[in-house]
This record gives sequence, C-alpha cells and structure tokens, in this order.
Amino acid sequence: MTRDTKILKNGEEASLSALEPRDFVRFRFVPASLTALNITAWSPRSVAIKGVIIGLTRPVGDGFPKVTLSTPDLRPHTINVTRSTSITKDNQPSTFDNLQIGDMGAFQFDPATSNAVTINVHSLDEVRVSGVIRALDTTSRPSTMVIAVPDRAVGLTLHLDASTQIEKNGHESASLKDLAFGDLVEAFYNPRTLLASKVMAKSPLAARTVIKGILTRTDGNIWTVGERSVLLNRETLIKGTPEIGDELEVVGFQRPDGIFLALAVVVEGAVSVDSLRVHSIADQNIG
Repeated sequence: MTRDTKILKNGEEASLSALEPRDFVRFRFVPASLTALNITAWSPRSVAIKGVIIGLTRPVGDGFPKVTLSTPDLRPHTINVTRSTSITKDNQPSTFDNLQIGDMGAFQFDPATSNAVTINVHSLDEVRVSGVIRALDTTSRPSTMVIAVPDRAVGLTLHLDASTQIEKNGHESASLKDLAFGDLVEAFYNPRTLLASKVMAKSPLAARTVIKGILTRTDGNIWTVGERSVLLNRETLIKGTPEIGDELEVVGFQRPDGIFLALAVVVEGAVSVDSLRVHSIADQNIG
C-alpha cells in the first residue's frame, strides 16, 4: 500500500485503520510491485435479500442512486448504489443504468448504511400473483383490476386490454364482464407495464371445498383441523359444539396465502354438510 491507495468500506471512503478481520475485500494492484491501487471492503454484517426492483432513483447532487425493492415480506426496501457496489445482470457485469423495474435477484447491503455491496439480477418478463379481486374499472382505457394480495398493505393494480386472456371457473372463453368483486384470481403480468397477459378467476362458491379432520387446537379464531390451519370469523356458521378431539367437517376455501377460510364448521353427526346453505363469501375478509 502507498499513500495513494484508495480505500472504500461499505461504500464510504475509509482509512487503513477502518479495515477489520473478517471484512470481505477486493483489490486492484500492480502485479510487478504488488502495490495496491484501491481496496474495496465491506463488513460481514451485510445482509442478503431477494426481491424485485420496483423503483429506480437517479442521484441528486452528490447523493447515491437508489434502488427500491419489493421483497418476499412485501415490504419495500430502498438501498444505495455506491462506487463500490458490484452489479451483475443476466450473469454479466453491469451498471445502475442497465437496471430496470421488474428485474429480480439477490441484493446484499449494509443494514447500518443501506449501501449495497452486491446486486445480482436477471431480467423478468412476467410475474405471477394470486389474490382476491377488490375493484374493477371497465370504463378506463385500458381497464384496471385491483387485487388484494395477502400481507400486502396496498392492492396491486393491473391493466387489462384486448390482448389479456381471461378464464373464469375453468371456462377459457370468459371476458372482463365475467370478473367480479370477491373472485379468487391468479394473474400473469409484465412488471414494467403492469399489463396482465392472463387472468384465471374462480367465483368464491366455485372455489368452495370440504375438509375433514380432528380438532386438535383452538387459538382464538385460528383452529387446527387435522394438519390444516383453519380461519374462522364472525360470518362462519357453526353447527354443534366443537371440542378438542371432535371430528369436524369444514366448508370453505383456501386463501392465496394458504390459510383455509371456514364458511361453516360442523361437528360430525350434528347435521349433513350437504344441507347447509352457506352465505356468499364475496364480502369475506379474504385478502
């Protein structure tokens, strides 16, 4: 090292004393003299997450470019792209200018500074999402559909046009007018334009199923029936007096987050499930 050796740590200019054992480092040096030209280091406390780029902000003044991610927990994370950030896209060295909304991959950053250490993404042309239809606007051009996605605070608004393929209850010839509030839906869309290429919907009653099992646990409004978690709410119809160890039949459907929402719970022998007339579930809190 010489006085001219440049040192960056966690995206910030640093001195030799800032380097610590177990730091990750990258060097550029002169082979003949082994003189270091620059040293890029980052702390092992950096964390890695997977996500999709939903925002790109160019720097203002001396600030850093910023990347905003949607992560599996559906909470946005914004990280800084510094001079020491290593970026690859589609397995090739890349730059911030080549990143696009909708790119998916792994992001390693320092949680203390939000400075990115590495960004490794690949282009993504289509995303799949499951949820419940919460709003439809057929008067706008293109038409829009708002999907409530489990554990996401804000609904996802998708565009639908003449190119969008729509299925409803297994029928491929459905159209936009067949979609309705409360339908369970699976959609494929372009993350950059938010245009849906395909929408597959089921009305709540068409999605209804029956599960059977022993009631092994009750934790407030979440019961365990067999090996399934079952969610009850104020609309759930209960026949009989369920107790731990009872054999139950549960009429309902599986939400997009995997939880089974109970429309009716019947203790074995209390009444025939086929005789039940459970309410429509379009107004259930299923998103």
